[in-house]
Amino acid sequence: MDATAALLDGLVDGTSGVSVDALLDRAGRAASAAARGRLRESYHRVRDRVDTLRRRHDQLRDVHEATGELVAIRNVDVVLKAITSRARRLLRCDYVYLSTPDPGDEGAFAIRAWSGDLTPRFRGIRVSPGHGVGGIVLQTGEPFQVDDYSASTDFAHEADFDAILAQQGITTLLGAPLTVSGTTVGLLFAARRDPRRFSDDDIFLLTSLATHAAIALQNAELDESGERARDDLSQAVADSEGKRRAAARDARMHVELSSIVLGGGGVADILDAVRAELGFALAYVDRTSATGALTVSGELGQVPGTEFLDVPGGSTPSPALRSIRVGTQRWAIVDVASVGGLLGHLVSRGAAVPDRGVASMLERAGQAVALSQLSTQALAAADRRTAEELVTKIVQSPQRMTDELARRAQRNGIDRTGPTMVLADTADPVAAQIAVEWTAGNGGLAAVLDDILVVLAPAGLVEATDRLAHKILQEGGPGNVVVGRDSRGLASAPTEFTESRRALALARALGYSGVRLHVEQFGIFSMLFTDPTRADLEVFVRAHIGPLVDHDARHGTDLVPTALALLENNLSPKAAAVVLGVHPNTVNQRAGRIDRLIRPDWRLQPRAFEILAALKLRALRSPGR
Repeated sequence: MDATAALLDGLVDGTSGVSVDALLDRAGRAASAAARGRLRESYHRVRDRVDTLRRRHDQLRDVHEATGELVAIRNVDVVLKAITSRARRLLRCDYVYLSTPDPGDEGAFAIRAWSGDLTPRFRGIRVSPGHGVGGIVLQTGEPFQVDDYSASTDFAHEADFDAILAQQGITTLLGAPLTVSGTTVGLLFAARRDPRRFSDDDIFLLTSLATHAAIALQNAELDESGERARDDLSQAVADSEGKRRAAARDARMHVELSSIVLGGGGVADILDAVRAELGFALAYVDRTSATGALTVSGELGQVPGTEFLDVPGGSTPSPALRSIRVGTQRWAIVDVASVGGLLGHLVSRGAAVPDRGVASMLERAGQAVALSQLSTQALAAADRRTAEELVTKIVQSPQRMTDELARRAQRNGIDRTGPTMVLADTADPVAAQIAVEWTAGNGGLAAVLDDILVVLAPAGLVEATDRLAHKILQEGGPGNVVVGRDSRGLASAPTEFTESRRALALARALGYSGVRLHVEQFGIFSMLFTDPTRADLEVFVRAHIGPLVDHDARHGTDLVPTALALLENNLSPKAAAVVLGVHPNTVNQRAGRIDRLIRPDWRLQPRAFEILAALKLRALRSPGR
């Protein structure tokens, strides 16, 4: 009886082979040799079953842990990537890829995400019933695998897909459905380059993960479409208090970063959240500027130069934390990248990363920064496509400068310092395209408002804005370009815009054409138009050229422009005639009439200066100027 109890305990505890044989001998000593053999065989069969159940229990725990991570993600593409990455790690295979329903082909699925170094040609490949491994899974609703894909006759082959699999070296392929309430919402595939079949445990593990992943995928899709029904999720925490604290910290950080990214927060918000959780400073080095200039965010202070930050050997950036040494200082680097390439680097001092848990949080922060930057870039691109509305709001009254408007301006490179105004009196499409392309590379916004090209450039880009002005003048049609003053804050943008627009009108009225000017050049004229006693200016104009103005109004003559043309061309009738487009004799006849109306001394100094000033002021104050 004692031997039998020990034998049963061994099944539970996993007693070693030597002890088991001894126990079997003791338990079956009174039995025949055949009975003892059957007892030994039954014992090992039961023990194998118990081991399988124990192993599957452990695997299910891994799946549940994965589920806890997946359901917290609210972005479909991120969920898909997380599913494939987790499946590849659990099955230890070469590749995992995932197909979702193809909206353009009912009943078909298309490859959307993968883990492993698969060729981009995999994206969008369709799976339909009866074709390939996925076709069998769709027909049966059950997992299916082949260990020699190209030679299998279990399904219809498609030459293009066969060629891609052969190029990738894939031979063994296992597929499992992602189902929710009996509906297939995806297909999960695991692939190997060698002809080695996946075990029953592998199939069980992939199927379990697929079952849980289907729910996470559906939740994310519901969230993205606005039809969300979020359930409270509880996570199975590890068996020690230390692990529970680490998991709680990790969960807190994940929720915080997700909230920041989904809420439209920026890099600075992510850095603040990580610093608050981990207790040390870090910085982000942005490398997306078209000019090659680095932008450093955070409170770390000095950071390594690009020659140290560059990925070794020009290899593809990885989100995994790496370490570099500059002199005596060790730095921890997380490269932030997207499909389009390197975005920047998350940087902290190496001594601040004590364990893998902290490193994992930094890597997650790097992913959040990438999502935030990509989101910011996408929103900025959308702003540029509807720039007229945003530019109009920014250059309106200061009372309209809301936090939301400031946030939209900031993601386009215009911070609280405010923009530098660049205005051109042209609506030429070529000039507008030049401005839009410039803002795409340098930041800022460009739009045409009331036939004036308006560029709100990030502050401090003096040389870049000068080059922009030069190119507009060179290629964007006739007109002038006025560059505003150094910005005095985002709230002052309406005032800066008003002064820049006035300077542009003054330049045109003063006869400038095809030149780059600055607002400061028109300070004296701006003062004339902002003086509260501007009624005195009207008195001045009427006192000197009132008779000419009245005569032109009554008789439809052109005495005012004739007087201006003569005074601006050294009283030369020939030169004035060219400007006015008339014969010199006509100019002489008009000059005689002017003599009779305001006396001949209008041609002589000092009265000629007063007459010219009155003519100029009247031109500058005319409607539309």
